[in-house]
Order: sequence, then C-alpha cells, then structure tokens
Amino acid sequence: MISSISADEDAEVRKRVEALNVFQNQIYASESSVNDQEGLGGKLSSSDKKTIQTAVKEAKEWLESNPDATAEDLEERQGEFTSTVQPIISSFYEGAAGGDQESYGSHDEL
Repeated sequence: MISSISADEDAEVRKRVEALNVFQNQIYASESSVNDQEGLGGKLSSSDKKTIQTAVKEAKEWLESNPDATAEDLEERQGEFTSTVQPIISSFYEGAAGGDQESYGSHDEL
C-alpha cells in the first residue's frame, strides 16, 4: 500500500531538507576555509581559528545528536553558528578588501 503524503507534510519535509543542506554546507565551507593553509586558514589568528574549529565541532555534534531536528531547530542552530563564525570571516575579508581598495585608488587612469 502506498501512503499518501499531504502537500503540507511534503512542504515541511522539503523545508527541513533545505535547512539541513544549508547548515551542512555552511559547516563544511567554514571547516574547509580554516583548514586551507594556503588561504584563509593560514592567515587567521590562532584564536580565531580555534573559535571556528570549536563552532564546527559543536555544530557537527549537534547534528549527530539531533537527527530529527525540525527545520526551525536547524535554522535556529545555523543562526547561532553563523553569529559565531561570520564576524571572524567577514572582518578578515573586509580587511583584505580595504588593502586592495587603497592600491586601486592610487590609479587615476582607466
């Protein structure tokens, strides 16, 4: 017998899967960035690197211990992760961009 899933249930499952994918991708991207010694990982302070590594570890552990988390739970947890990791990454890239803008600003010709 084939069970019938309502449109609401289907939408909820889709929302949960999308939230899970976004969160997992963010965790993976953050972990990869920190471990890239040629890129961001080689340029971060040890304190910032440790903060991101700890956030990644805690996020992975949370996902493992909450396999039935709702989309709302996942989005909330992702928000917490983002609030820890994003300021570090943003400040690094803003600082790098600021240096580039100064060198470009010294050229008058186009």
